[in-house]
Amino acid sequence: AITAVAVLINFLYLPDLFRAEATIYVLNRQSENTISASDLTAGTQLTNDYKQLIHSKRVMDAAAAALGYANLEGYEVEVKAINDTRFINIAVTGRRAYLAANIANELAVQFSETVVDIMQVDNVSIIDLASVPEEPVAPAKERNIVLTAAVSFLFCAAFMAVRGVLDTTIKTSSDIQAQLDLPVLSTFPYLRILSEVKAPNRKEARR
Repeated sequence: AITAVAVLINFLYLPDLFRAEATIYVLNRQSENTISASDLTAGTQLTNDYKQLIHSKRVMDAAAAALGYANLEGYEVEVKAINDTRFINIAVTGRRAYLAANIANELAVQFSETVVDIMQVDNVSIIDLASVPEEPVAPAKERNIVLTAAVSFLFCAAFMAVRGVLDTTIKTSSDIQAQLDLPVLSTFPYLRILSEVKAPNRKEARR
């Protein structure tokens, strides 16, 4: 029964969530022709600042307005550096696959424009635009069902084991020897109690 409920919840009530990702690159170039070691170091330092800037209300509201929405409520935005590099991954998770991709791409565009406006530098490049995901990333329906079935089995096994330990009723002759330490002299077959035997009808009795 528990497994059946889990199946219904997974397939009827838990919505599919899709994840789209865009990638940008941060570089603080002091010269248009060459890239120095200080440029790379500064780019690494700016990465943390830019991660916070993407989450700012200014960038989020600008992306929502560009897409025709009041806000991005219902969509989770995750920003992180890829393996401590100057590459920044913008991941958006939500119910609509195409909208998750549009939000990720618009965040990358709005962030690039905001950096130019605030810092007066053009040091952010969009490397990969997000594509529309074809498969959901959550919920893991098959895994949830398997885990629920395993937990149900363990619960039933534990219940039966505890029930067997707590059950002290005498059912067989061996139970008498084990619990009362008395020898069994003889056994009798089960007989129905007289009250359980249906009394004959009086009319039938007269006949």
